[in-house]
Amino acid sequence: GMTMRYTLRTKLFGVVAIAVAALLLATVTSAIYDRHIASEIANIRNSFLPKVRLRPQLQGGFDKLVRTIQSSVEAADADVLHASVADRDALDATLSRSVGVLTVGQISALKLAIRKEPPDG
Repeated sequence: GMTMRYTLRTKLFGVVAIAVAALLLATVTSAIYDRHIASEIANIRNSFLPKVRLRPQLQGGFDKLVRTIQSSVEAADADVLHASVADRDALDATLSRSVGVLTVGQISALKLAIRKEPPDG
């Protein structure tokens, strides 16, 4: 009788211990997963979203610069060409403000591209 009761108590304790261990494991796993998700969301917020916001600014600046340069070439007009310098400087300033969104190398490459003199034709 006594051995049987002790064995039943041990078995019950074992079942409860396994249940508690499984609950702890699930809680720890959930906490780790939540931290990983929070990290990914922060990464998206800090890296991807600023790039999404910057894209239309840069695209608009490049498009305006291209149109102004084309107009100055078509008109052979020094005043219009001077306006393209102002557009280029505005785009340059936008690029300078985008540190942290773009890498320093990306910013330098884009600035170099817009500063390059067109070939004489």
